[in-house]
This record gives sequence, structure tokens and C-alpha cells, in this order.
Amino acid sequence: MPSGQEERPRVQARRNSMEGSVVVLRAGWLPTQQANGLQTISMCHAFAKLGLRTTLYYMPSPHAKNDPLDFYGAETPLMLKTLPRAVLPMRKSFKLERWQSLPTFFHAFLWSGFVTHITSRTKADFYFVREPMIAWWLGRRGLPTVLEIHDMPKGIERIFIRKASQQRSVKLVLAVTEQLRADLAKQLGVPAEKLLTLHDGIDLDTASCSMTKEKARRKLGLPLDQPLVVYTGKLDTEKGVEVLARAAPMLTDIQIAIVGGGPLADGGLQRIVREVNGTNVTLVGFKSHSDVLVFQKAADVLVLPHSMKYLHSAYYTSPLKLFEYMVAGAPIVATELPATKEVLRHGENGWLVQPDSPFALAEGVRHVLANRCLASALAHQATQDAKLYSWERRATRIMESLSL
Repeated sequence: MPSGQEERPRVQARRNSMEGSVVVLRAGWLPTQQANGLQTISMCHAFAKLGLRTTLYYMPSPHAKNDPLDFYGAETPLMLKTLPRAVLPMRKSFKLERWQSLPTFFHAFLWSGFVTHITSRTKADFYFVREPMIAWWLGRRGLPTVLEIHDMPKGIERIFIRKASQQRSVKLVLAVTEQLRADLAKQLGVPAEKLLTLHDGIDLDTASCSMTKEKARRKLGLPLDQPLVVYTGKLDTEKGVEVLARAAPMLTDIQIAIVGGGPLADGGLQRIVREVNGTNVTLVGFKSHSDVLVFQKAADVLVLPHSMKYLHSAYYTSPLKLFEYMVAGAPIVATELPATKEVLRHGENGWLVQPDSPFALAEGVRHVLANRCLASALAHQATQDAKLYSWERRATRIMESLSL
């Protein structure tokens, strides 16, 4: 858990003097519907607010023409620089899952070396990246690097993490859960002194807006007097959104709004809703981040029904929506998973239920709605705890660990 201490003088001085710099290198498109795009922009925003001259290298999305800063509503000045999408006339892939994918993997390898050369021309105190192959290339060039890991790697990616972490210039390897940190050390031999657990975070200025539940519902055209359960995020099996849909028949007097896009948005979730006769379920679809926050504000209960059947969701995920939920002002009902329990404490700042059970999820929602004092206490404590997970605090921990 991030430290609750105040900013150290060195970080506060840097904030005031506007010294120092960071290059954030994203090997993917921006803007994107995926949460990792928001995470990238949020970290850039946090570094800039702390006084670092921040340069973001990214690939412009072929599907969205918006400027990334406009798309995400980021106001802090950043230097934006675009990367080439390719160096060869073929797709690239950072994974080598079968020998047939060797050409696309070789392309990714060449592309990573090329963009490392490009970004190295922008001098910085450190380079921040999520792709192990690029961290390896940066390390080979002797550039101070911070590698952030969001899942336990498979295949050849494990080799790049191991090799990168052993390079002197790779200063930090960030893990988003304690279990991920432990497994990176135990299974891949990442040096313990380089490992740091930092959960994902929240922009307190944006998320904790003063919009009331009533105002949010009026803006969305929702009834003011009917209980509302809200899920926001990716629609796939790992996130447990199917379990929420199957809980609908046990919550017939409660409206359920499911907001987001993903694999199940292509008719799969609709079929489940029809199958269970979930007339109280509204599939809202993908919305902008600002609209998502309004739906969260409109909720009586926010649900995080992640599945235990997937290693990533059970042990290695640090979902952005969890931290947004914490400042939304509504109680959280979540599945009891090791990763979730690193942030939520049952009966204190959240209500935890058995995973992969529509019945348990429905019972948890009903219990919280039926106990107003409990609901209020859970929401209040979650709001207080969210202060420990601001993006600025996260960026501060990185800078302190680098002795900047």
C-alpha cells in the first residue's frame, strides 16, 4: 500500500523548481478504449504536476483522431511525440506464442530497438515503460529505466523481464500487486531491491467532483427514487460481468446499469440478459471517461465482480475502476479475491462476497442496500482510503525510490 507520509522536501522542492525530466514510452495506441491508455496519461499528468518535464511518446490511433490530451481531459502541459507504427510492412507482436508468429515478433524486436534510439535523443532523468522488450533495449543503451509490470508474463516475455531487471540501468521494476511482486522475485529472479509494489491510482481532483447523486441521475435521465447498481469497465468474462447479469433475476426491484465495451459487448452479454429475463439490466455501452464518472456518481452500489477463475483477475490486477469507485460516494460490493483484498477490507471500506456466484453477489448488494448505516460507513471509509492511492502519491514514490 502506498505510504501515508507527507511529501518529502526533495519532491516538494522539485515541484516548485520545475527541474528534472521523464520520458514515458508507450508501445500502443492513444487514444484507446482500454484502461491502460488512461493509466498512461494519468502517470504523465502526475509526473508533470510534481514538476518533471514530461515527454510522452506514443502511436496515434488509426481509429480515433482526437488529441490524447483532449480525449482524456488532461490539463497539465505535456510534450507529445509520435512513434512510427511499423518499421516493416507487416504486423508486429511482442509475444511469441508459436513459431508461425516469429516474423511478427522479429518485427517487434526491431521496432523496439528503433524507437529506443528515437526516444534516447530526448534526454531525461529516467524512462518509464510498460513493455519489457523496450526496457531491455533501454537498459542496453545505459538509460535509467523504470519498468512497470501489470501481469505475470508468459513465454519469451519472461526472459526479457529477467534480463532487463539484471541490467544496472534498469533502476526499478514496479508491480501492481503484492502477489505479482513476490512472484516476479520468486519465479523470474527479479532483484528484490529493485522491486516496488504500487497499485494503480486515482486522480482525486477529477474523480471526487462535487456532483451529487441526484444531479448525476438527472443528467443521465435516470429515476431519482429507484435503487441503482452500476458496473463500469471492460465487458469480458474475467471481469465477472456475466455473473452480474445472471444476478439480475434476484434483484428485480433494482436497476442495473452496465457501462463499458469489450468482447462481450458484441452480443454475448445481451444474450445472457435475454436468457435470464434481465429486464432490469441496461447495457449502456462504451462511454467517455467523464461520462463513466457520472454513472459512478449516480449509483447506490458499485460492483466489482471479478472472477477467481483467472490468475490475472485473482492475483495480479489493480483495476482503475476500483479507485474511481472509492471516491464516488457509494458503497462497493466486490468479490473476495487476493488482489482485491490488498485494497478493500470487508466491512470497513467494502463488502466482499464469494466470487463467481450470482447468488452471493445479489445477496451482497441487497445486504448493503438494506443497511443504510453500513452503506454510508463503507462509502466514507473508501473515500478516506482513496487518498492513499492518488497518481501524484504514486509518482512521488517512484521519484523517491530513484532518489530524485
